[in-house]
Amino acid sequence: MLSTADQNNFQRKLSLALGEQAKQKRRWQDSLDFIRLRWFENNAPGTQFEKTEVHFSWILYNTIIPALYTHDPEFFTKSRNKSSFPFSSTMQDRLNYHKDELKLKDTAQRAIADAIIYGIGWSEVGYHPT
Repeated sequence: MLSTADQNNFQRKLSLALGEQAKQKRRWQDSLDFIRLRWFENNAPGTQFEKTEVHFSWILYNTIIPALYTHDPEFFTKSRNKSSFPFSSTMQDRLNYHKDELKLKDTAQRAIADAIIYGIGWSEVGYHPT
């Protein structure tokens, strides 16, 4: 069980994280609506004007992701604490060496897609030495 100080620290960090998420949520939703062709419906409801929608964002989105990955990206890792830095550095070297064998292309493309829509792309890669 956590001590009271640890619980308070966790609650403080949680409230800070939720506050940051709330600041970005509208921006993220606008980006998603734009990609899904719903931005005008949600931001100008009931407008009575003639419009011809020419929307290239989905095409652009589907074109940018493969184009970015074809440049053979470099993977970077960051350790969560200082004692894990050597392991993180080794993991980075191994990921870059084995990215084709581990079939990381789909994972990287999903991270790029998230980066385009949300502004940041994350991938979680775990390793368990045997």
